[in-house]
Amino acid sequence: MDNDDLPTFPQMLADRIKMVALPEESHIGEPFWVIMEINDKNRVTGSYYGTNKPFPHIPIYLSKRHAESMLEVLNKNGTGKYAVRGLTQYALRTFIITTKFMNIRLMICLKDRNTIKATDFFAFEISNDELQKQYYYGEQIDFSL
Repeated sequence: MDNDDLPTFPQMLADRIKMVALPEESHIGEPFWVIMEINDKNRVTGSYYGTNKPFPHIPIYLSKRHAESMLEVLNKNGTGKYAVRGLTQYALRTFIITTKFMNIRLMICLKDRNTIKATDFFAFEISNDELQKQYYYGEQIDFSL
């Protein structure tokens, strides 16, 4: 090997960020599933699907099947190119940090026996702090700078 074969620090940092922040197809939600934009190579871009109804937010799902039912609607409507991904605990940590700093509202979405259409969900807003407190099992995230 020579110097040209070795990765640069920015390459190593970018690879580490991708590994931690961008869920892969094989990842299982711990406990959440999200819909993310994908590129032509079916790799996530880092952008999460969001909607403006009833207010701008990112929906997160407790069930992969629920996220897939919404994905089916999005793909039929030609809204964009998306895929369902599971947020592992380390990806959830990154998600919590990102949404906190960007001041993004979150909705936990689920279905019950009364939801008929693919886009019908029982949903409730959850604060970023409450998401961390209730669902993240790592060390408390320190947001002080």
